[in-house]
Amino acid sequence: ATAAQAGLANAVVADTLPPARRSHGLALLGAAFALSMVLGPLLGGLLAVHQSHALVGWVGAALQVASILTTLFLLRETHPRRDERSVAATAQAAVEARDAGLLVADLTGERVVPSNGARPDRLRLRALLRLPHVPALLGVTFLSMFALQQFTTTFSGFSDTRLQLSETHVTWLFALFGGIGALVQGGALRPLATRFGDRVLALAGMACLAVGSVALLVPGPLWVVWVWAAVIGVGAALSSPTVTALLSHTVDQRRQGELLGAQQAVTGLGRSIGAGIAGSLFVWIGPTLPYLIAAAAGVACISLL
Repeated sequence: ATAAQAGLANAVVADTLPPARRSHGLALLGAAFALSMVLGPLLGGLLAVHQSHALVGWVGAALQVASILTTLFLLRETHPRRDERSVAATAQAAVEARDAGLLVADLTGERVVPSNGARPDRLRLRALLRLPHVPALLGVTFLSMFALQQFTTTFSGFSDTRLQLSETHVTWLFALFGGIGALVQGGALRPLATRFGDRVLALAGMACLAVGSVALLVPGPLWVVWVWAAVIGVGAALSSPTVTALLSHTVDQRRQGELLGAQQAVTGLGRSIGAGIAGSLFVWIGPTLPYLIAAAAGVACISLL
């Protein structure tokens, strides 16, 4: 449900904002997610300590119901209506898909007639993957989320075994991580994107993620740990909305939801695989390897960009 709502939110932003402002809109959306990552665990912890663990589940369910009702009754359709210009654009896309060996007849909202018995949704996905830059940007999406999970999954254990930090320190470090993301995406990213462009900011974000992951392994005082945790937070805040903006520029407006939905699927895949591998490496091999892998994934993202 959360992945579907995230994909819908990204598609709405992409549909309603012009390309020049799209990264800023996606950044504001990311800031809202970052803020929820700070306030959600804080509220859940307070309810669990002062009330009951069951109440945490009920409050979460109530918030989800409120989200669904808001979507049903307050969110308007943003998918553009078909006009002569969009029909011409999608007809050209159909020609390109045919030339690539795919028979797709649903680019203007009509029925798909595959020539080889393949499922229509698979044909549409294959058509998307044939577009320039889309496979590389989806690869960056996967690797960046995979790298981030190496940090978020293991940091509590890493801070205990390597850094000897208390639970209070770890809680505040995660709050710093989310707060930095909200500040960067909510305010700083718009002027930065206007001046430097989405690709430069995405590269800077991946570099911060890679450097911060390695730097955390170097012994130092507590304030140094705070600095490098903030650097990783800045990296995540810069890379996520800018990569999404770059991806949205690869298709016309009618296909934004389809492509950004595919990105959310890749994001979920990176999150689940990354968390599983991070936990296994931490337990069976050692606490440092996940951070080295995160750095390597960040470097791979830079090469793909």
